[in-house]
Amino acid sequence: MRKINMKILTILPFLMTCLVLCPSCSAFLEKKPDETIDIPESLEDLGGLMDSYAIMNNNYPLSSAVFSDDYYLATEDWQALASKEQRDSYIWEHEVDYRDIINSQYRSILFANTVLERIDQATVINQKDRENYNRIKGTAFFFRGYRNYMVAVHHSPHPKLVSGSDQGIPLRLKSSYSEPTVMSSLDQTYAQILTDLHASTSLLPNEPMIVSRPSKPAAYGMLAKVYLDLGRYSEALAYADSCLEIKNELIDLNTIDLNAAAPFPRFNKEVIFQARSATSPLLARTIGRIDTLLYSAYGDEDLRKKAFYVKNAKGWVEFKGDYDGRGNSSGYDFWGVLLPDIYLIKVECLARLGKFVDAKMTLKSLLEHRLLKNQSFPYELTPNEELLAIVLKERRKELIRKGCRWIDIRRLATDDMYKIESIRRLDDKTYRLTADKMYIPIPQSVLVFLK
Repeated sequence: MRKINMKILTILPFLMTCLVLCPSCSAFLEKKPDETIDIPESLEDLGGLMDSYAIMNNNYPLSSAVFSDDYYLATEDWQALASKEQRDSYIWEHEVDYRDIINSQYRSILFANTVLERIDQATVINQKDRENYNRIKGTAFFFRGYRNYMVAVHHSPHPKLVSGSDQGIPLRLKSSYSEPTVMSSLDQTYAQILTDLHASTSLLPNEPMIVSRPSKPAAYGMLAKVYLDLGRYSEALAYADSCLEIKNELIDLNTIDLNAAAPFPRFNKEVIFQARSATSPLLARTIGRIDTLLYSAYGDEDLRKKAFYVKNAKGWVEFKGDYDGRGNSSGYDFWGVLLPDIYLIKVECLARLGKFVDAKMTLKSLLEHRLLKNQSFPYELTPNEELLAIVLKERRKELIRKGCRWIDIRRLATDDMYKIESIRRLDDKTYRLTADKMYIPIPQSVLVFLK
């Protein structure tokens, strides 16, 4: 990791924390910044901001995993949770205050804005400097688009559920805390997300030094994910293909230790870009129990059943297939860009566009790495009209705790045939996830100080 000016790492998070969290900081906001504070100007310092793993790659929203239907809690475990916020999260209460997680998104955006505003003043002498300039600028565009997408997915309605002119998210496009924040519509929100991700594609390298840095295939992969979410299947397919042209090597589960406590190491070859959520006690191995219908969906020939899960001494199933290398000690949701997701995006788009032969071939290429060696492809004779239901089922089986289920629940909410019904049961009470609860409103205290 590059050494960077430590004053920057101190002052920028502090400014953003005061901006977002402080309920009595209006006096602070009226003060002129200290002009003696060092501001990053060199490529080395600007690159250091983008390489700040704790700020840029951590603390992605955890509500996507907490709100998903991939696990359940016993009533006694729910009642024993330490806070009302945790209990409310489990039953999809709308007013849960996730201000700390929201702050993490905007802190990362602040770092990206700082780089985008200052990089054109950095000295570029030779080809190496030019390559670093392009990578750093592309990284800033990528992170700003990525983090704004995280805020949109968790804190605004899905565009299919409301008018595109309705409330989007606060868009911060300047680093100065004194600059007004644009309260965007949904159309503006997604236009900015796509603009930033597109801008990153021409600047990022094909191969990053380490996958915690964004790359061209990571940007293509994110574009595929966003376009799929928006139902723009031709574009999603095009960017999935662009990603897979550069990076496409899957892990053959026949070659790994399925009984290991953590079968998937951090930065394994299926990781295109590495990022993870904050952690939640609801997802801890001692509390969160894997949905029994999900677990039973894997056949005995499906090696994911052993690679992703383990039964504990109490008889319930724990998740251990974490792609951050933590196994069943993980309370995280993996939020990076992953090859299996891109393969399945391609399959779904092909199926939706009526290209069923290509869809089956792509699904077969994935499942060959997931099933027992020499196992025949289970969907060879499947009627074309059933293929979309199959790929949606395979998405759930493959992408558990990988930042995808919540997106799928939201984007399919208006699809009468494939919408996902999410239900929680606690004693004699039943809770249902309705469309109006498929996002968490940004707390008013945050909105006031973002404006």
